[in-house]
Amino acid sequence: LNVTQVHALMLHRPMQLLSSIGEDIWEALLSFKKKKLVKKIGFSIYAPEELDQLSSNFKPDIIQAPYNIIDQRIKSSGWMEKLHKNNIEIHVRSIFLQGLLLMERGARPAKFNQWNVLWQKWEQWLQNQQLTPLEACLGFVLNESMVNRAVVGVDSLSQLKEVIKASHARVSELPSALSMADKNLINPANWDKL
Repeated sequence: LNVTQVHALMLHRPMQLLSSIGEDIWEALLSFKKKKLVKKIGFSIYAPEELDQLSSNFKPDIIQAPYNIIDQRIKSSGWMEKLHKNNIEIHVRSIFLQGLLLMERGARPAKFNQWNVLWQKWEQWLQNQQLTPLEACLGFVLNESMVNRAVVGVDSLSQLKEVIKASHARVSELPSALSMADKNLINPANWDKL
């Protein structure tokens, strides 16, 4: 990377901290921070329940979690507010739900048709708000004051320009019917089983 320090080092599988070598892993992270090789240490989680298990023994500086219009568990669980109050940096990912929220009706794979009622509400809300899916997704996470950063992926310069342009959108209150806890939908790791 040709740098002397990185901003953050996050464990991709933080539940390994609860294993027999968990304390050793955490001590290694703390030593990297003490040596100023990293500014912040923490973990990337898949569900807020992971924080329930980890928080009593490990105090992160930074957390990365999925957060989007459909998957609002990090906020509804109360964890977003707890992290924010404890000055823990919050980065959110999967803001487009792996691109599913950006797809037009005909482009969405048939295995997601079981949530057609949700997609209809989503499309109707977008139309009523006069927002594109990209504007809505970005506006939702960027208008959340407790979120420090949003992680997005792009395939081209033109996509990056679209993201930057759409990031200025403002999103009014979302209907609660768009939020869902169905892990078959909100966890992309389960999509192969659909």
